[in-house]
Amino acid sequence: MSDKIDAVVETGQNNAAAGEEFFEPHKDAYADSLFRIVANHNDVVELAEQD
Repeated sequence: MSDKIDAVVETGQNNAAAGEEFFEPHKDAYADSLFRIVANHNDVVELAEQD
C-alpha cells in the first residue's frame, strides 16, 4: 500500500513541476492579459454607472 501512495505522491509532484515549467515563461503575458481584462471590466462598470 505504501508503494502505491509513494507513486501517487511522486506523480503529483512531477505534474506540479511540469505545470510550473510550462507556466513560468508565460506568467508575464498572463498577468498582463488579466490586468487588461480587469481594466476593461472597470471601464464598462464606470460607463454603466454614468447612465
